[in-house]
Amino acid sequence: MPSSKKKGFDSLFALVSWQLWKERNARVFRGAESQPAELLRRIQKEGED
Repeated sequence: MPSSKKKGFDSLFALVSWQLWKERNARVFRGAESQPAELLRRIQKEGED
């Protein structure tokens, strides 16, 4: 895999993992739940910033 694609994949993996971790914490500590589509929107928005 070219290094530029690997870097992009690594960034995407970190971004998705971070958002899943934040969602998990919201569910455990605040009792808040997001729909999967909302979680995907947040991941996409974070990736654009």
